[in-house]
Amino acid sequence: MANKERIGFVGAGLMGHGMAANILKKGWSLSVIAHKNRAPIDDLVNNGATEVKTLAELADASDIVFLCVSASPQVEQIILGDGGILENGREGMVVVDTTTALPDSTRMLDEKLRARGMFMCDSPLGRSPAAAEEGKLTSMTAAPKQLFERLLPVLEAYSEVVVHVGEKAGCGHELKLINNLISMGYCAVYAEAYSACIESGNDPKILHKIVSSGGMNCLNFQNFSKYPVEGDPAGHKFALANCAKDTDYFLRFADAMGHSTMVADSVRQLYKLAIAKGYGDQYIAALTGFVREMNGGDMTK
Repeated sequence: MANKERIGFVGAGLMGHGMAANILKKGWSLSVIAHKNRAPIDDLVNNGATEVKTLAELADASDIVFLCVSASPQVEQIILGDGGILENGREGMVVVDTTTALPDSTRMLDEKLRARGMFMCDSPLGRSPAAAEEGKLTSMTAAPKQLFERLLPVLEAYSEVVVHVGEKAGCGHELKLINNLISMGYCAVYAEAYSACIESGNDPKILHKIVSSGGMNCLNFQNFSKYPVEGDPAGHKFALANCAKDTDYFLRFADAMGHSTMVADSVRQLYKLAIAKGYGDQYIAALTGFVREMNGGDMTK
């Protein structure tokens, strides 16, 4: 452990807990700071992590700081806010942002950190909280080659697949938003398909069997289907509010390029309507219930 860099972690929540736990298990010293929920922090401390009370303490105790928070405003506050990483970091420190964030924000933060001799790396995630606990995430990492090689052993502590997506700051977040548009778009289609199946009196289990046997079968479909087929709302643990945020971020990224986004616009509107109707905290497969409600379906079925 003496030769390993010291790791700091902000955002040990649904995804972050598994990431931090695997970093700890693989032999790195780990400092953590409470963000929202105490339970993951207590678990990490019980397994050898050190809890700090401020970002200044975290920066002092860390060579590499990982962020896994909800969105760009939180990332910017952690780095740029009073008492934050920019103010308290030192030359050579690396901030690895695994949040699904705005690429333009990432590039702005990269410039500010580099001006102080520090580094920004965007390395957003693919797969689920269960995969995080198992150390089997996908990491989409943007960093200069030498920095990527420095970070790779830590990324591999919680990732089954690490893809070096390029050297340009923000391109990891660009590809993550593109990836999530595909996922969010398909989930919107699944919701409308299952709603039509149920309201027409057909058995969703039969639809599931048909799709599972063909070319449209995939892990995303199987996870989503656990709710309309089995009644398990936690098959795909991703809140509808996050779906709307990620789709909105994709559109902001695409709009900056002058890129046409007719399908993405429609997908965003569906998620925004679901949130307006009170579905925001529910997991993504609950979109099926919202589509049924929107179409006057009998929700007692």
